Amino acid sequence: MSLFSRFIRNKQNIYSPLTGKAVELESVNDYVFQNKMIGDGAAVIPEEGKLYAPVDGEVKVVFPAGHVIGVETSDHIGVIMHVGIDTVELEGEGFHPTVSVGDKVKAGDLLMEFDLEQMKEHYDMSVMICIDNSDRYLFDDRCFGSVAVGD
Repeated sequence: MSLFSRFIRNKQNIYSPLTGKAVELESVNDYVFQNKMIGDGAAVIPEEGKLYAPVDGEVKVVFPAGHVIGVETSDHIGVIMHVGIDTVELEGEGFHPTVSVGDKVKAGDLLMEFDLEQMKEHYDMSVMICIDNSDRYLFDDRCFGSVAVGD
């Protein structure tokens, strides 16, 4: 089982980068993600402050504020992970990326640690996992409910 199972076009699995509860993007409290403006995908309400690589690929994005990491597969599938809603306001405080742009990662590698307990006092800590070029792919299955890293 994988978070998005696979894309029909090339059978690429996208694994859960967090342990928690997977929900539909339409259910998050953010207009941009609800309307899939970044891309289609899912969200996970995390149980711990660790984000792992959902695919094998290359790190293409680490926002200066630390709340967004993007990984691209060798098949050019772009996976953007956005930690929390409005957490850009923290200007990097509480985010501890363990990777840099250009790093090669394997699914399951640690990408970031973040201070979940402290942040959730003031922010919705849903983590959005979006395929930034999802218009090119078709999802054939999705997993919602309880997930663990690597599902």
